[in-house]
Amino acid sequence: MVEKKKRGRPRLDITDAERLRRYKAANTKAQQNKKQIAIAGPVGRRFAEAKQAQEKSLGFKITHTQFLTILLTRWENDQG
Repeated sequence: MVEKKKRGRPRLDITDAERLRRYKAANTKAQQNKKQIAIAGPVGRRFAEAKQAQEKSLGFKITHTQFLTILLTRWENDQG
């Protein structure tokens, strides 16, 4: 009987404890890079309406992050 070749990437020669430590370190680093802002009330409604108008002009849906990037880019271009 011929042994089947294993598919995929082979496991690293590390223990489960080391794998867990590396996972937690990477996850902590990723969480530190995240920033959250809250947009509530009338400003939140204005943001949502402007985002919908931008989506309509583009012809597809965009995320809040993509819309905020568009706003910041336009603001930077107007400044310089």
